[in-house]
Amino acid sequence: MRGVEIPKPGGKGVRQLGIPTAVDRLVQQAILQVLDPVLDPTFSASSFGFRPGRGAHDALRQARTMCGTAMRSS
Repeated sequence: MRGVEIPKPGGKGVRQLGIPTAVDRLVQQAILQVLDPVLDPTFSASSFGFRPGRGAHDALRQARTMCGTAMRSS
């Protein structure tokens, strides 16, 4: 990880920003490829954050479906 200092808003000092190197990214990807198939099936079907093939639009679509179903059954 390479560190770079960037100025804070308002000129109140600096903060450290970590920038991954090529080796860092390679290791992260290797770990992802091993752990993802093991852990992904354990997540809830309603979980959409940072999952392959799922996004915010999918979450909204499911929420609209679930709200519509709940309203009709009341």
